[in-house]
Amino acid sequence: MTAKRPGLGLLAASGSATAFGVTIVTQRQLAKNGLSVATTLGLRFGCAALLLALYLVLRRAPLLPARGERRWALLLGAFGYAGEASLFYLALQRGSAGAVSLLFYSYPAMVTVLEVALRLRPPRLLTFGVVLLSTAGATLIVVTGDSVSITSAGVGFALASAAAISVYLLLSQRVLRESPPTVVGMHTAIGASACILTVGFAVGAVELSRSDVPLVLLNGAATAVAFALLYAALANVAAGAAAVVMTLEAFVSVGLAALVLDERIKPLQLVGGVVVVVAAVVVALGTRSPVVDPDAPVP
Repeated sequence: MTAKRPGLGLLAASGSATAFGVTIVTQRQLAKNGLSVATTLGLRFGCAALLLALYLVLRRAPLLPARGERRWALLLGAFGYAGEASLFYLALQRGSAGAVSLLFYSYPAMVTVLEVALRLRPPRLLTFGVVLLSTAGATLIVVTGDSVSITSAGVGFALASAAAISVYLLLSQRVLRESPPTVVGMHTAIGASACILTVGFAVGAVELSRSDVPLVLLNGAATAVAFALLYAALANVAAGAAAVVMTLEAFVSVGLAALVLDERIKPLQLVGGVVVVVAAVVVALGTRSPVVDPDAPVP
């Protein structure tokens, strides 16, 4: 295994958060336009897979994950990430980007609690304090914004999506340990696209108007960047640390929503953004603390 570089991992997590923020706002607009889950997500992951493959070809890099991990990359994409993304999009169809984001950002706490429960991370007050700080900042960003509304079904889908990504992050870090990050991202996108489009075509739910093509392509491109950086982060820092840093996505999505969805940025939202950044800095300073190796014997 290559040596971990926590600084690079945290930087990659921040970049991934920014790219995912773009996808949230883009998908909210597509949801308002009436695009189905199958159309939006099937094409999103299909475009992402093609862009990542092109990037790898231009770099003359390997196109396959390490032996023993190839099936996991596809399966996690088809049954893990596809499920999480579908739940998130179903929530966006039933609530504003702000409200959905507020609920979704419970996932860093879920990841950390799971890490402690599975003895992958020692229980420390600082760990939980950082999660609470980051969650409070994300909450302040979203709650103080405009048009925070969501149905009860939307709440359920958003929380289910948060739980799904928590499990996905931990599983992917455990079973995809040797493969290059961009290769993993490409195969995950292939698995997700194949699964969603297969179901979509089977039920006749794949339809696309010409006016939505630019947004669909932007969604795919942002996903390709987010995937590559996400796996680079997971290759260098613990899943809990990556999850906390990626709550920066809240600030990015709220800022973009102000530009394209007519949601104003209020002073308290900026305060919330500062709180999230402070939490990210605390995580960065604490990455030198030892984390239990997932393959180490459990006492």
